[in-house]
Amino acid sequence: MRLLDPYTPPMTLPGIDLDLSRNEGQPPDMSILDEVSGEPGLLNRYPDSSGLRDKVSKLRDVSPEATLVTAGGDDALLRCCAALLTAGTRTVTTTPTFEMIARYSALQGADLVEVPWKNGPFPTDRLVGSAEAGAVCLIVSPNNPTGEVIGSEDLLELAEAFEYVVLDGAYMEFAAVDLTRDALQQPNVLMLRTLSKAWGLAGLRVGYLLGEPSLVRRVSAFGNPYPVSRLSLAIAEKRLEAGDVDDFIHEVCAERNTLTDLFARLGLEPIESQANFVFAETSAAEYVRSALADAGIAIRTFPGRPGLERALRVTLPGVATDFERLVGTLEKVLRRDQETRS
Repeated sequence: MRLLDPYTPPMTLPGIDLDLSRNEGQPPDMSILDEVSGEPGLLNRYPDSSGLRDKVSKLRDVSPEATLVTAGGDDALLRCCAALLTAGTRTVTTTPTFEMIARYSALQGADLVEVPWKNGPFPTDRLVGSAEAGAVCLIVSPNNPTGEVIGSEDLLELAEAFEYVVLDGAYMEFAAVDLTRDALQQPNVLMLRTLSKAWGLAGLRVGYLLGEPSLVRRVSAFGNPYPVSRLSLAIAEKRLEAGDVDDFIHEVCAERNTLTDLFARLGLEPIESQANFVFAETSAAEYVRSALADAGIAIRTFPGRPGLERALRVTLPGVATDFERLVGTLEKVLRRDQETRS
């Protein structure tokens, strides 16, 4: 196994008061802390995730045995890689995609095959053509950083070609079609979900894994026995009980359409995203990032990642005043860039 450098998350620079670089959802009302503060054993007892597991199972219409609560979607992905990959396992994914896939695969010594997929139809034939006996497919849909999605027929073909398929659905709430039911009809498909995006609990690190019960049990053996704190579990349960995310999702999707149109109108090359962000390419990516930072707004660029040198990604805030500020600043920055070039 080759040694890897530690992953260093992008840091928020001083002066940023609107961070749209990390795809975090809007938080719930802080009164949710008061709702859980009196629960006995909240701080001094080891956590029990069965309550949240039951609520997730009800939300997704599966049995509790088909559900595993994890420390965010990252923990679920790491467990899947540890359980399903060994040295030399043929592991197929797309590129660009969530960068922890390559890292976790490398930790297991897997033989990673990356199929290009930045824009356009999902490359099902190329992924299937890369399969071999015992191969595992790791897919993110909607994809990060592009927002592209796969279809139910694509998923079925992958399930037939690979021994296992892991589908990371961190942004699935924002997609036109939720593939969770299709995924769970296949006994060799595992679905990852999170409460970090649509549910606004990124700071608590709460996610979950769904799949055929014996496969979920296998994956559950890899990882810590208490992955999520008792406080995080209590707040997550209250958040699911409230279930008030539909308006936020609707607002994000409306903002997504507006921002995509704005980018196209001002000469960028946006991709039709189905996530809570918009990905676009422009030769002025770093200029746009820097100019927005000067105005207190952070967006994501990808220096050092091959093929993404011209890319930027903007998270949609889901708050009208923040979005108006973003759009107004972008229009000024992009028009100034056009005038400079003309």
